[in-house]
Amino acid sequence: MIRFEGVAHERDGERALDGVSLEIDSGGFVLLLGRNGSGKTTLLRHMNALLTPDEGSVLVDGVPTDEDGEGARRKVGMVFQDAGSQIVAETVKDDVAFGPENLGLETDEIRERVDEAVSAVGATALLDRSPYELSGGELRRVALAGVLAMRPDVLALDEPLADLDYEGEKAVVERVVGANQDGKTVVVATHDAEPFVDLAERAVVLEDGSVAEDGTPDELFSRGLEGYGVRTPCSYR
Repeated sequence: MIRFEGVAHERDGERALDGVSLEIDSGGFVLLLGRNGSGKTTLLRHMNALLTPDEGSVLVDGVPTDEDGEGARRKVGMVFQDAGSQIVAETVKDDVAFGPENLGLETDEIRERVDEAVSAVGATALLDRSPYELSGGELRRVALAGVLAMRPDVLALDEPLADLDYEGEKAVVERVVGANQDGKTVVVATHDAEPFVDLAERAVVLEDGSVAEDGTPDELFSRGLEGYGVRTPCSYR
């Protein structure tokens, strides 16, 4: 479980999060919605201690992230909106292996995780390529593979379908759904809920760094969220 208790965070002199209290149950599938600048990315980064609260607490399985940031990052794997910023190695194979290597795993275990992760996102053909030669969509798949190879309990995804073509989008959605069915918690921050609206069980809307709406996708989209800058999925129009 991830729990936010009165979390506030200031960025550039303004509150990016303002008194957020929220619980995300283990095994859940949550959409995090809102316009650009509403606080979605800032909230995600608090889940794995890339950011820590100025006020309040974020707890992952009962442990405050500002007390055990490394533990939080092992449990919560995040794919950034700018997937290229996660690339650390000269080949896709080495990049996906980077996280498992830092866990001190045996060579055979690392190889198994790399093969499993790149296969899951449809990137096996890219293994020997340089990440710096890939398209935006390919980079996003590689970044997701790197997180999957760590086998975290939680996937925190920031606009995971940006830059993807139809096949790439389908591969990522299927993998995210599969991870959730395997028991992983999934939190997807997006301005476009269309590909996930029938899959998620909960939607949380942020506005000006605070929780404005919290309910099932059906409840929220039935009454419309355009006032929060969220596009209504076709099935609700």
